[in-house]
Amino acid sequence: MNAQPPPPRDGRELPAHLQSMLELPRYRPVNRRRRVLLALLAVATAVTVGWLMVAPLAQRKPALDAAQRTPRPCTEGQQTHCIGGKVDVIVAPASPPAAGPASR
Repeated sequence: MNAQPPPPRDGRELPAHLQSMLELPRYRPVNRRRRVLLALLAVATAVTVGWLMVAPLAQRKPALDAAQRTPRPCTEGQQTHCIGGKVDVIVAPASPPAAGPASR
């Protein structure tokens, strides 16, 4: 059942090249081989997405022992990476003071 497009309102027929562009191709069902391929592709995609979501959980870092978790006090001459040490801080320069009211 191929439905024909309605004729133009002024009664003229469409040119042949436009008429062929408006016709819909006949429906062809997907064959069994293509259906199996699409099903395998869907399963492979689902397995890949599931594995990518679970894989980071399997790569957990080993637990730190108590000596590595607690920070140590600074030893003689140590100034960084210890309790009571100095911390380097980057500070943005202060903005210039605001100008007074504009004079006319």
